Amino acid sequence: DYSYLVLPFHARQINGLDSCIKKPYIATTSIDRTVKVWSYTNGTGFNLEIDQIFKEEPYCVAFHPSGFHLVVGFNERIRMMNLFEKNLVPFKDIQVKLCREIKFSHGGHLFAVSNGSAINVYKFYLPENPQVFKGHNGTIKCIAWLDDDSGFVSSGWDASIYVWKLNTGSTDNKYVWEYKVKGVNFTCL
Repeated sequence: DYSYLVLPFHARQINGLDSCIKKPYIATTSIDRTVKVWSYTNGTGFNLEIDQIFKEEPYCVAFHPSGFHLVVGFNERIRMMNLFEKNLVPFKDIQVKLCREIKFSHGGHLFAVSNGSAINVYKFYLPENPQVFKGHNGTIKCIAWLDDDSGFVSSGWDASIYVWKLNTGSTDNKYVWEYKVKGVNFTCL
């Protein structure tokens, strides 16, 4: 039986994965230049809902909590997309280089994007003029929002973890807490 050869899995390694909070969806990205959206239910396993190929490799993906939108990071930009029938339909590109991590806030009104050693926080419905958070000296590996969406935590290859609070009026966004351990590369939170 060679049926496993025709299953809709990625042809190469997966480099991005996110799940939806309100719908039974998982999105994956791969170095094979595909973004796949999977649905899952108890007892029936995973079903491939969307399989889209791009001209460039997607590095990371974030699912909007509603399940209707994705943000995907590429080499030169992030692309905001709607899930429509069996397709991903782009509706906004934002120039961000080398984005390797994207994370939506719990409410879905904000999303954080790694931009080298900085983090840009965008409003989802008006994705312009992001708040910029700088403190890391190396690549940011993980972003996790606080439960009340008042800020987030970031970790990186620079042996540091930072807690950030959103600042509503100032352009000076500094971390409120830091943790550093020499020789440790934090990869997740």
